[in-house]
Amino acid sequence: LSNSKKIAPYGMVKFHWDERQHTFLSVWSNQLVSVPNGIPTMSSRTGLIYYVGQHDEKWTMEGVNWETGNLAFRYSLADRLKYNSFYAATEIGYDGAIVSGTFGGAMRLLPR
Repeated sequence: LSNSKKIAPYGMVKFHWDERQHTFLSVWSNQLVSVPNGIPTMSSRTGLIYYVGQHDEKWTMEGVNWETGNLAFRYSLADRLKYNSFYAATEIGYDGAIVSGTFGGAMRLLPR
C-alpha cells in the first residue's frame, strides 16, 4: 500500500521560473508531507494546496500554504484502503467542500 512508511514518497517543492537565467529556482521545500498517489489542487482564494496524503500510515486530507510551504492543516481519515486516492484529483467545490476520488468512491469533506 502506498501509505506504508517504507514505500510512501515524501516531499513537496515550489519552484519559480527565472526568465533571465532560464532555469527553475527552488522557493521552498517541505520534506515532512507525503502525497503518495493523488493529484493535488490549488486554491487562489485560500492560498492552499489541497491533497489526499498519508501520515503515520493513515490517509489524510491536508493543506499546505502556497507561499511558505508550511502545513496549514491535516485531517486524519483512517488507514483503510477505501481512503486511498487511487490516482484521483482533489478539487474544491463551490461550497468550499474538498472533493476527491478514492478507491471507495467519491469523498466530500465540508469546511468547518
